[in-house]
Amino acid sequence: MIDGAYGYQYGPVAFKPTWAKGETTFRETRAGAVSYFVGDNAAFDDLGFALGTLGPKRSPWVICRPEIAVIQIFGNTANAMGWVHIEAADGTRSKVDKTFGYVCEDDGILRVVVHHSSSPFSGY
Repeated sequence: MIDGAYGYQYGPVAFKPTWAKGETTFRETRAGAVSYFVGDNAAFDDLGFALGTLGPKRSPWVICRPEIAVIQIFGNTANAMGWVHIEAADGTRSKVDKTFGYVCEDDGILRVVVHHSSSPFSGY
């Protein structure tokens, strides 16, 4: 999935996962992205976002619904910003802020080169 979606073949990807922290907040390498999604890499402190919810009880995601607020297209690049709503099998729901930057290859395939994700601001 990482190789098909992300543009690591072009160099570093600007990837800031939602729940990354400390020295490993920013994931410019493929290994950092794989760790965030599936875990099991001693260099990072990740549980594996794609495998289920955070916390001691794991539950697989059953719904993932994007809500796009804006799309910008500039030549062979594009940006998109909005939210992603996720629900786990146990009913746990999450909403995260997302910003993506894409490069369109000559054959029309889009590759993510910027991926910023964060928890929505909860107030002052």
